[in-house]
Parts: sequence; C-alpha cells; structure tokens
Amino acid sequence: VPSHDTKSCWIEWMYTAPEYRRKGIAKKLHCDIKKICKKQKIKEIMLDVFEVNKPAQQFYKKQNFKPFIHILKENA
Repeated sequence: VPSHDTKSCWIEWMYTAPEYRRKGIAKKLHCDIKKICKKQKIKEIMLDVFEVNKPAQQFYKKQNFKPFIHILKENA
C-alpha cells in the first residue's frame, strides 16, 4: 500500500504500434521512465492493464510489476 509521503508515478497510457512490437521499444520506454523516477526520488510506479490484455500483463510481469488492486465492474 503506498504511503502518503511516498511519491508515485502513474503511467496513464503506453502503447506500441503492432509493427514496432518485439523490438525492445516498450522495454526502453519503461527503462527511461524508471530513470526519470529515480532522478525525481519517486519510489513506486503504478499503472492499470485490462484483464483481457494478456500480452501487456506478461510484459509488465517481466518488468517486475506485481498485482496491487483488483477492480470489478457490473453492467447496469
């Protein structure tokens, strides 16, 4: 659980066009984000991924992200 005195980075949207996937671009972007966070003394990076987006989930697992919150929805 993040504490109130911990600075966080929230990745709102990161997308690699299909023709550029599997070329290390997303990994490079993530590495750059981590460098910026370290420089800014940001201790945690958070993002959300849709349950159906298994490739993104696998990518973030490889980058050491761990599940943090589970969001449920119901159609009204």
